[in-house]
Amino acid sequence: MGTIPSRHHISRLRFPPRNLFQHGPHLLPPQIQQHLLHHPFPHHVRNQTKLDFAESKLARQRQTHPHEEDSNLPRFAYLVSGSKGDVEKLWRTLRAVYHPRNHYVVHLDLESPVDERLELASRINKDPMYSKTGNVYMITKANLVTYRGPTMVANTLHACAVLLKRSANWDWFINLSASDYPLVTQDDLLHTFSSLDRNLNFIEHTSELGRREQCQ
Repeated sequence: MGTIPSRHHISRLRFPPRNLFQHGPHLLPPQIQQHLLHHPFPHHVRNQTKLDFAESKLARQRQTHPHEEDSNLPRFAYLVSGSKGDVEKLWRTLRAVYHPRNHYVVHLDLESPVDERLELASRINKDPMYSKTGNVYMITKANLVTYRGPTMVANTLHACAVLLKRSANWDWFINLSASDYPLVTQDDLLHTFSSLDRNLNFIEHTSELGRREQCQ
């Protein structure tokens, strides 16, 4: 009687020509047939081909495509500021411009009562979305803002410094007051800015002082 090949030898056997299987696998040598019945091929020899339907390909695309899109979307950093009696308006504006990708700093100036500032801080801390993402921060030490002269500029620069300290992962800074309200959604805004150069700025300035001299 001939010896039955071991699994190691079976794994290295070359398959017979295609015409050998035209009438079924019974044409294989009897000892090979018996061995295959009781000792299947090892995992590394079995056919690993898997059916790849269009649905599975689309599923893989859906898993990877959002990450590719997210990498192209910008991030905005917002300052939303208000004064006495602006808690509700500031809260409304914050809710309207909120997006998990962005970063936010809110500020009620020194003219606002302490209880209003505490109310705003409490709302931010208790909001489940803001607590989860951690991208909304309130300046608890109120600044004096007269809305004329350098105090407004100083408050804006302070907010920028706070945003940069918390995260430098944003592309544009937007300064809003509590009375502002967006005309477009954040999704539309992010999509529109996704094709713009990140170094593009929208700051208007002039060196023409003629009008100021005329006023004096």
